[in-house]
Amino acid sequence: MIDNRNPGRNRIYREIKASIVSSVYRMGEKLEAPKLADRYNTSVTPVREALFRLMGEGLVRSASDGGFQVQPMTHKRLRDTYHFNRDLLLMSLPRRIRGEAGRPTPAGPAEHIMEDGERDAMASAFNVIFARSENMQIVLVGRHLNELLAATRAVEPLVLSRVEQETLEIAEHLRNEDLISLRRFIKTYHHRRLTKAAQIVAELAAQSLE
Repeated sequence: MIDNRNPGRNRIYREIKASIVSSVYRMGEKLEAPKLADRYNTSVTPVREALFRLMGEGLVRSASDGGFQVQPMTHKRLRDTYHFNRDLLLMSLPRRIRGEAGRPTPAGPAEHIMEDGERDAMASAFNVIFARSENMQIVLVGRHLNELLAATRAVEPLVLSRVEQETLEIAEHLRNEDLISLRRFIKTYHHRRLTKAAQIVAELAAQSLE
């Protein structure tokens, strides 16, 4: 929960979180509170508070020396996250198209999935689907899953083919409100990653050593 009474603390939390999600701080990397305090021009206390909040979100863990590090990805953790993401996406899809029978309804946010090349387009597409559930808990959990998988999605093109094409495909399915194709896409998308989970984890580990 954001505490509006402490905008400075919230800023530090958001900036550290954004750096983790965007892989500025890589999985397994040690996070030293004094160094982060210098980087963000603040004291150690709000940094440590932010790191403890991020521990609760699964993005940071305690290190063996009592400090902090970015949560590394394991094979089991990645497979569990893929399974959960797949199931939540399928749960979020409506059983039938809303609007006139047999006619697609406007896609709304789906039209903007590919507009910003700096953004995680697949995460944007998934957020559109989570929003279709009209259940705020699903939306919030879905957003968190996107954060957990952000670094993973960044290395997937090194292991999997057709990753960019997948983004075009899901955007098209969303525009057309093609629920059958969306369900098929979601299952295939996650199956491809589950079969390559070990290689994806290995690539993440290799990048953390660079």
